[in-house]
Amino acid sequence: GHAADEGKCVPNRELLIGYRHDAAQIADSLHYLAHARPTRRASSQKLRNGDKVKFIGRLPRPNAVERTVVLQASAPGSHRWLTIRKAVSGKGGYFLTGYRFAHTTKPTTYLFRALVPRQKNYAFEEGASKPVRIRVLPRRGRHRSAH
Repeated sequence: GHAADEGKCVPNRELLIGYRHDAAQIADSLHYLAHARPTRRASSQKLRNGDKVKFIGRLPRPNAVERTVVLQASAPGSHRWLTIRKAVSGKGGYFLTGYRFAHTTKPTTYLFRALVPRQKNYAFEEGASKPVRIRVLPRRGRHRSAH
């Protein structure tokens, strides 16, 4: 099955707060920094080496069109994320990208996430989707036929 999509994001904003102390008005500001939390779904969570997995997701709005999205992979237990692909969001903030497994020789579970770097005129800080687990098995053995 597909992992559940994340909730809505609230963009960065500046709040002006005013309060009184005796007769003096005192004002201050507070900056709220929101991290982008894109949604993402995988076409399959169990594949064989040689197969391709596709990821579709959506960036939080406003101004979510033509934004860079980075597909990253990791192995469970590892704290390192490797960049696999870069994509650009289209209409409505949707993005589509994929990865073909070519070097998996033993059953392996990978983690994938969509990372949205900080970008000009986009009211979110860098943020990532929740990881999705993809199980990849080696190709089944092929029988050679005699010619």
